[in-house]
Amino acid sequence: MAFLVSVRRWILALVLLYICLFWNNFGKGDDNVPETQAGAGFGGAGAGTGGAGFGDPSQIVAKALLCFNDKYIYQSCEESCRLNENGNLNVPTEKTDEFCEGPCLSETNLVLSCLDNIFSNFIFYNRATIQDVKETIEAGCGYGPERGNFNVAEHIQAEESKALKVTSHVLMGLALIILGHALLH
Repeated sequence: MAFLVSVRRWILALVLLYICLFWNNFGKGDDNVPETQAGAGFGGAGAGTGGAGFGDPSQIVAKALLCFNDKYIYQSCEESCRLNENGNLNVPTEKTDEFCEGPCLSETNLVLSCLDNIFSNFIFYNRATIQDVKETIEAGCGYGPERGNFNVAEHIQAEESKALKVTSHVLMGLALIILGHALLH
């Protein structure tokens, strides 16, 4: 009986060691897979819950891309500071006040609303969603440490790494609780 308990503890200790050594690879399964998405605009089956409903995916994407070139939406904002199809906002730090307090902010929000109304699951070329861009604008125009940073890709990576850290800590804690319980009984 004592030998059985000892073997059981050794096995659990080795499993715990394995988890600790290889934990850094958790959640990185798709990082080395080449991108297969050829175009921008939709990250799904082609039917959104926005105003477009069911239809030809190419027509939906074409309508969504027109939001970027609509002369009635972008009237006053400098072209260099506009949101583009790539999902980039190239607002220099020195133009933060001009962007956030001028027409660019409201016109960019109109573009995002236009996209959302046509296809609510719109995904930019950089894999950002409409919500990602809105959050980046909110942070870039806020008065916190991210003011002036309109880099959507950095914002997405920061959010993903925060989510991965939280997930890994929760799962590691759960694994330790289960292993601790097994070791004590």
